[in-house]
Amino acid sequence: MKKRRTIIKALMALLVIILGTNFNAEAQLGGLINAAKNKAKANKEQKAAQEQAKFTKPVIPQPNANGTIVKFTMSNKDACTWNPATLELTLTATNEVIKLDPATGVFKSNTGDSKGSISNDGTIVSAEGKTFKIEESSTYFVTYKEDNKLAGDVKNVSNANYQVVSVNQYGSNKFAVIGKTSDKVSALLTAYVYFGLLIPDGRLHKLLYGYDNTQTYTSDQLDDLIEWNDQDAIAEILKYENSLPCAGFKDKHPEFKNCKIGAIGLMSNQWADGTDYYWVDYWVVYELTDGRNIVTFSTARKKFRYGDVENRWRKFNDEFHEVTDWQRK
Repeated sequence: MKKRRTIIKALMALLVIILGTNFNAEAQLGGLINAAKNKAKANKEQKAAQEQAKFTKPVIPQPNANGTIVKFTMSNKDACTWNPATLELTLTATNEVIKLDPATGVFKSNTGDSKGSISNDGTIVSAEGKTFKIEESSTYFVTYKEDNKLAGDVKNVSNANYQVVSVNQYGSNKFAVIGKTSDKVSALLTAYVYFGLLIPDGRLHKLLYGYDNTQTYTSDQLDDLIEWNDQDAIAEILKYENSLPCAGFKDKHPEFKNCKIGAIGLMSNQWADGTDYYWVDYWVVYELTDGRNIVTFSTARKKFRYGDVENRWRKFNDEFHEVTDWQRK
């Protein structure tokens, strides 16, 4: 009987060992399976992040046969589309096709005309030949290389599959959204589309500086701005203008050297009484030695109503416009 009990105990012990071994094996196997699943998930997420970064980082896009057509909107209206398979931009209004060379970053129209370029160092050349630079931080800031002024930015919207583009209004760091994409693409491409293609230089310049630097005037248009023909006021302003070397633009615009004043037009109907000075708005046409005739807009100021002009104030210091039909006397 005692021997029988001993055998039973031995069998029980063996059963416990067998069961314990199976449990540990299953536990270890389950752990290995879970670890493999977690690793696969991590690899998948990492690969997805890398794929997404490939399209949102500021790099020259490469052909993507599986990509979807991307729409770019301006003021909630379709402006152009991007075909990632053929690397072609199509302007909605004109159906003009602009193709990207993925090796050089150069854009050309279907007639072979240059439409600017992009580079992996972040440089953007617009269709009109202006230069920008895109820099990555939490967003992608786009700098207009004229005076290195911040033009705007491109933002990848969190938890959404599109980008929004904003402009810096009048250099005031007040950003206004002007458009968005239907899908995320290279921020470099998005910056080119908006700042280098969709916004003409004159309009962009007006957004950044307050005036359109591509605008020209005719003699009739300047005549229409005249409100007062007081010869004494014109003579006072002329005297002050003639006292300024290079018309007062010596440091930044030497092309005004030896220029002559062609005419002055008063855009106010009197010497207005300011807080501590009298003022009148006027335009003046400068006849440059290189043959151009340039009009600028200023405000003449003086302390006393019947005194001499003491200074001039210009809302936009570098605002110059060509007069297309000016006849020199």
